[in-house]
Amino acid sequence: MRHWKNCLIKSLSCFLAAVLLTAPVLASAPAAAPQTTPEEEYSALASSQRSINNPNGSFTLPDPFATTRFLNPKTWEAGRLILNNVIQQLLHEDGDTQAIQRIFEYMPIVRADDPLPEKTELPESGLSPILFRQGAHNYYFVLRETDEEHRYDILLIYSDQNGRQYYTGTDICYESGKGLLYAQNGKGLLNTGFDFESGQYLVRTSLLPWPKAFGYHIAYDYLTFLVMIFIDTLRFPFEYDGKGWQIQLWKGIYPFMNGAEIGLYERIAELPGNLSFYNGTDLHLKMSMELYQGDRLIFDYANTTWWLAAFQINHRGLRPRSLRLKGTILFEEAGMLEAFAQEVRRRGYQNFRWEVDGENPLLFRYEWLAD
Repeated sequence: MRHWKNCLIKSLSCFLAAVLLTAPVLASAPAAAPQTTPEEEYSALASSQRSINNPNGSFTLPDPFATTRFLNPKTWEAGRLILNNVIQQLLHEDGDTQAIQRIFEYMPIVRADDPLPEKTELPESGLSPILFRQGAHNYYFVLRETDEEHRYDILLIYSDQNGRQYYTGTDICYESGKGLLYAQNGKGLLNTGFDFESGQYLVRTSLLPWPKAFGYHIAYDYLTFLVMIFIDTLRFPFEYDGKGWQIQLWKGIYPFMNGAEIGLYERIAELPGNLSFYNGTDLHLKMSMELYQGDRLIFDYANTTWWLAAFQINHRGLRPRSLRLKGTILFEEAGMLEAFAQEVRRRGYQNFRWEVDGENPLLFRYEWLAD
C-alpha cells in the first residue's frame, strides 16, 4: 500500500472539519426539552426560513444572527448535530445518514438571480485568509442554486469589523441526491484528495487525488500495519503498447473505516521480481466497486479515474477475508483489456471471478470473493 496511508487519520479529521465548516445557518428555534431526540432537534432547526432575502429584495442578515461571535451560533449548533451523528456512526454504527442530509438541506437557499453582498475572491490558498481576517466575524453558509438540479454551490457570508457584509465562494459543492460534499477543483475537500458522501458515511477519492505524485511500490503493502491498516491485495502487472502497467485491488481495515481500492498504474522503473516502481497514470478509466459482508452491501462507488477508493466510517474492523468486492472496469481499447485479461487468467486466483461483458467487449466484470 502507498506510504501516504499514514495520512488517512489526518484526512478523516479534515473531512469532519469540512462538514463542520459547511454546516448551515438556521433560524432560531425554541429551546429543546431536556430529553429531545435528534429527530426533534432537526425538526426544530427546520422551522427556520430558507431565504436570506427580505421582501424588498435587498440583502440583510437575519436579526437572530446579529452577533460578534466568530461563528454564527446556529451555524455552530447545526455543525454540532452533524458531528455528533458522525461520531455516533463511528462508535456504535447507528448514525442517521438521512438526518445529516436534512441538516444540510435546511440551509438557506439563494437563487441564481438573488442579490448578494459585495464579493471577495477566494484566495488560492483557500478559506484560511478569509476565516482569520482581522475583525471579520459572524461567518455562515448558504446554498446557491446552479443549472444542475440537486447541485448547489456553498457560499460563505461574513461581516467585517464595521458590520459590512461580504460573500465568497468556497469551491465546495453540495449534491443533495447522495448528500455529497465535494470540491469543484477535483482535489478533494480542503485539498485532501477525498470528498465526503454523507448518504453512506463514505470518504471517497476525488477526481484529482494528490497521492498520484507518490506512486506505488510493493513495500507499501508490507508496511501498512504500522498505521493500523490491515488489507488483502491482488496485483495484476501486464504489458501493453510498449509500456508496463499494473491494476491492483485492495480490501480491508483502515483507521476507523472499512474500505476498498482499485488502482491503475504505469511502470516507471523496472526491477527484478515484484520490485518495480509505478506511478498513477494519466489514463482514467470508468470503474465501479461494491463492497459486501455476506449479502449486506456496505457501500458502492463509481467514478472515472486512475484510483478508485472509498472508506466507510465504522467502529468495527471487518476482517479483509470476510469482505466481498465486485465491480467493473471499462477499458478504452480492446488490446489493453485483452492484455490485462491474459494476466488475470495466468494468475488463476481461485477466489477471483471475472468475465468480459457479453454486450460490451470493453467492459471487464470482476468479483473478489470472501474466504
